[in-house]
Amino acid sequence: MAIGRYAVAGAVGLALLVMLFGEYESDSDDFGGDEPKSSASAAAKGPVLDRDRTRALLPPRDVLKGWTSVGVATADDLTRFPGHQCSGTAAPVCAKAVSYGKSLHSKVDGGRIMFSVYGYQSAKAARSAFPHLWKLGHLPLKPPLTRVKIGGSLGEEYRAQRGLTNLDDPGATVQMRVGTTLLLVEHGGAGSRQLDEERLSQLAGMLAERSRQAQKGEKPSAKLRG
Repeated sequence: MAIGRYAVAGAVGLALLVMLFGEYESDSDDFGGDEPKSSASAAAKGPVLDRDRTRALLPPRDVLKGWTSVGVATADDLTRFPGHQCSGTAAPVCAKAVSYGKSLHSKVDGGRIMFSVYGYQSAKAARSAFPHLWKLGHLPLKPPLTRVKIGGSLGEEYRAQRGLTNLDDPGATVQMRVGTTLLLVEHGGAGSRQLDEERLSQLAGMLAERSRQAQKGEKPSAKLRG
């Protein structure tokens, strides 16, 4: 069932994805980017991010020029309330996960962007969960899917692809592993225009840098350029 592919996002995340992008069941190809040699790889053994620090690293409206926040950033403590976010096929993603957060933003003629963060007990736990999240947690796109190679400092590992949502609008997904976190940037929605590789790189790079800052104990401050 297609609904299984959204289990990691929880009941609220599921409703948002279906409402914004349409529901579609497909088996994703294993599109992956080369593991970038990041100068900021010190975050690979960064501290665990609890619910509050996970929420803080999610981009607020003022760091996304031209975009409007839809609601407020939310985060859950998965050590206390795993519930629907960690049931069924989502179990491998949630193994040793401590937090999950998301924020949604929209733009006229630009569609919508959802940022998601999963915090883990260790970098090793994040690495183990990476392939499971790619299969279960990303925006469903219709095949054929196109692998996207983007530059920038995106952590220890990333995968990216683009295609059409079930509403036949352009969509793209970037998933990254940065230290003890797994990060998702998902773009699509009614009226969206395809983002080029440079813009995808900027969006993903901003989220990756905010995660590194949070893991260093700094206040996340990275912003979207341009």
